[in-house]
Amino acid sequence: MTINRFFLPIAAAALSVMTPIAAQAAQFLITYSGTTSGRDFTGVFGDANSFINEAAFKAVYTLTLPTPGAVEQTDGSTFYRLFGGTLHGTSSPIFAELTINGITRTVSGQYNGTIYTAMQPGNHFLGHAANENTGTDGSDFIISNFIYHNIESSVNAFVTSLDPTKPYSYAIKPEDRQRSLWQFAKFDGTGNRVIERANGTMTSESVTVEAVTVGAIPEPATWLMMIVGFGMVGASIRSKRRQSSGVIAAA
Repeated sequence: MTINRFFLPIAAAALSVMTPIAAQAAQFLITYSGTTSGRDFTGVFGDANSFINEAAFKAVYTLTLPTPGAVEQTDGSTFYRLFGGTLHGTSSPIFAELTINGITRTVSGQYNGTIYTAMQPGNHFLGHAANENTGTDGSDFIISNFIYHNIESSVNAFVTSLDPTKPYSYAIKPEDRQRSLWQFAKFDGTGNRVIERANGTMTSESVTVEAVTVGAIPEPATWLMMIVGFGMVGASIRSKRRQSSGVIAAA
């Protein structure tokens, strides 16, 4: 009985802190949709050696905030910029997915991920970019993938807030200016043999921003206490079983 009296209060205390502590990070989806045209040399989005002509696309940037180390710049009134990645010696706040012809490809944003908004007098600007470059040191593969969107207008005041997480929906007008590009390229270590290659331009028709629900994730300290709690409960049960066995044997 001594062991049970020792373990049970501690186990109860440990279990009392088992409620998961929600991670503070939140995610937001920035979605562009429209049509794209380009050239698919190796079959990234369909047949090899084919042209992509006015095909429907959907591009989704996932923004995670906060991203430790990401650089935030703003004057509080006319522009906001958030960026990160190995290019800047920190972590990227975004990655992107591009879907064409029912095929989805991901751009990690690990090399560079950027969000930019501006509400300057007479000009409004919204831009997103995700870029990954790897293997440039002569390793097995050289990869250069990117996706880039921007919309600019001196006619329509379509950017209403510098906050990149504010829920937002905008139907792009013919008079708005836009420049949007994508590329997926992969070569062998020397850069002489093409393994994958496709690129194109995009004409966006709409852009939206929405928050997504992220489930509660226990913090490391909480996981530790959970493990300790379960361990103590297990030890208490085993002790009780041994004591019960002893009573039966004595009987």
